[in-house]
Formats: sequence, structure tokens, C-alpha cells
Amino acid sequence: MTGVVRQSFLGEYPTFTIPNGIDLSCFFPRQSNVRKRLGLEEKRLILGAASVWNRQKGLEDLAALAKMLPDSCRLLLVGIRKEQKKLLPENVVTMERLSSQTELAELYSAADVFVNPSREETMGLTTVEALACGTPAVVYNSTAVPEVVDEKSGIVVQTGDVDALYQAVMACNLRREDALARGRMFSLERQNASFLELYHRLIRENDRMR
Repeated sequence: MTGVVRQSFLGEYPTFTIPNGIDLSCFFPRQSNVRKRLGLEEKRLILGAASVWNRQKGLEDLAALAKMLPDSCRLLLVGIRKEQKKLLPENVVTMERLSSQTELAELYSAADVFVNPSREETMGLTTVEALACGTPAVVYNSTAVPEVVDEKSGIVVQTGDVDALYQAVMACNLRREDALARGRMFSLERQNASFLELYHRLIRENDRMR
């Protein structure tokens, strides 16, 4: 994201990138019967979540991905509107936007892999939430999204390459412990400390310039 900002009209100014933080008291590995309730106990569960789904969020690519999946896998998308559901393949399991973060954390925890094919993100908060629940991620190499994962917690594929996306979600068997460790790096406490550190640094620099 720092590189993107430096390409804009703000490029001549100092740039500091501090990610958003998440509440680790909510997003952590949870036990639930969500797989049983959805009839997905024997399936490889690929999860995507967004507050608004559109082309920029990768909905068209996920629809294409679903058509490639074998019967042993299911794609579950959270945040899908009723009119969007009609446009998706029949093997896609959909939910409308959830009002409970606890329920969302249960879904993150139940998934085998989280997928975020977004083309435009300033952060990719859903990916961080999934990692904090111990679920590795597959993301597009676009804007802020690839910065969220590392080689132990996720796979980055070329933006728009659905074949590569398919290969990644099928091959992603990264350790949940590593995903969890990565997710914990984005705690609210850690990011707030980064803001305070930057604040005090700027005060010191301002004092020296007087």
C-alpha cells in the first residue's frame, strides 16, 4: 500500500503504513457444529466473506472457481444478496450478511481455506480475521491483500488467474498454527502501539525542528 500511495499525488509526502487491528477476543479458533448444520462435514470447505460482493471483490472469479471444484469441495460465500445467489453455480453455498461476529468466527474456524480474490483493498480485514481463527488464506496479488499473509500462512496468486486460484485453494494445506500466529500480529493492541510510536516520533522530530 505504501507503494500505491507513493504513486499518487501524496507521493511527495512521508508515508507510514499501519494496518487495521482486529479484536482477538472475538476472532480466535472456535469449536462449533457449523459444518454439520450446513451438511458439509465431509467436504473441503473454501470460505469467502465480504460485506459487499461485486467484480472488484472477485465475485465473478469465485463463480468461475466454483465450476472447477470437484464434488469433494464446497465454496461458501458470506454476504451474498438474494439476487446474487441466482447468478452463482448450484454448488455454491451462500449466506447473507451476518450480524454476529461470533458466528463469523465460527465459520472462519470451520473452513479449510479462506479465499480473497479482491482486486482493490486498503487492508483485507476478512483475511486477517480468518488467519486469527487459524485458517490459511489464498489471495490475489493486488493492492493491500498480499501484505496480510506470509509464506507460512497463505498463498498469493496472480490477479485474475482463476486457474492459479483453483490450484492454490486445492493445494493449500498450510499449518493452522502458522496462520494463527500471523493473524495475531494484527491485534488491536499491536496496531494501537504502532500509532502511539509514530505519534511520539513525530513529536520528537517536530521538537528538533524548532
